[in-house]
Amino acid sequence: MLYFVYYKTNIHLMEPENKKVNPWNIVITLILLAFVAYVLVKVDSRREAAIVDPNEDNDLAQVEMSHCGLTVSSPLSNTLVSFPLSVSAIVDNTDMTNLGCGWTVFEAQAGTIKVLDINNQVVGSGILTTTQDWMTTSPVAYTSTVTLTGVPASNNLTLVFTEDDPSDMGNVDTLSVPVIKQ
Repeated sequence: MLYFVYYKTNIHLMEPENKKVNPWNIVITLILLAFVAYVLVKVDSRREAAIVDPNEDNDLAQVEMSHCGLTVSSPLSNTLVSFPLSVSAIVDNTDMTNLGCGWTVFEAQAGTIKVLDINNQVVGSGILTTTQDWMTTSPVAYTSTVTLTGVPASNNLTLVFTEDDPSDMGNVDTLSVPVIKQ
């Protein structure tokens, strides 16, 4: 066991008599510290979706939304939309290591889209699909036509993108994009 002793602005490591420093204790401690630092960096990097106050008057109020490799390029957040709504997105899982996650694609489908009103009631839906080669490591473009199936309680809506879960394990990622119905 190591003891830290403060002596005239210097820190000295002293060994008690009859005890030797076990180098494995030092190695294990350094590995644990490195792991904790790694986890903290990964948790921070997963927060890639832009958080914007739609009531603020700024140029950032309309942005692409991204999460775990899915980027919704149309519609932009907080924009006026009409239905049926054309949606465009790209799945790019080339940076999964840095993101700490990836967007699951199954049978040329990148997930579902639900339209929620301010009461969280589902008032519309769509499916993100592609006609491109989806079994690739390159980015793939997806599209959907989202239709309303109900009457929203207000014009403030949220598009909720949910990735497919072919494993049925329940570990699915979602991305929410706020929009305003014309």
